[in-house]
Amino acid sequence: MTSSQQKGLIYQSQYYSKGTVSKSNIGYFVIPRGYFTYRSRSDNGVFKFNRNDIGETGIVSYFYPVFKIENSDSDFFLTMLNYSIKKDLVIESEGTGQRVLSLKKFKNIETKIPYLSEQKRIGNLFNILEITIAANEYNLKNVLSIRGRFNLHLLM
Repeated sequence: MTSSQQKGLIYQSQYYSKGTVSKSNIGYFVIPRGYFTYRSRSDNGVFKFNRNDIGETGIVSYFYPVFKIENSDSDFFLTMLNYSIKKDLVIESEGTGQRVLSLKKFKNIETKIPYLSEQKRIGNLFNILEITIAANEYNLKNVLSIRGRFNLHLLM
């Protein structure tokens, strides 16, 4: 598996044209379903967090720390990690050219967290929004494809 800022956690074969980068799991972290990861190095100061929703256990490079959220709503935390604590992530990361955010430094970040019942409502709301946005993007691509074929048909 690999972790993409644009597409989330995906199979390496979807990202690399030759399938997988390595046949060995030496130097990799195991990431079970539901666990989180992020690339610990950033060229632009952005640290994108992804959750393994693919459905099976995978492995990721050691540049991608793996951790689990306990006693909290996973959907809420995924949104919070990617949108609410960006400043804290930059402050805790180190380096000049390439920023590095160690798992130890990440775990030291303190922030206010609502009660679990509120986390579930917020997480559910963001899930609904993501599904709605994805459906609209899919519909837009289909409409543009149909329009393009229709225009091509008119030219014939």
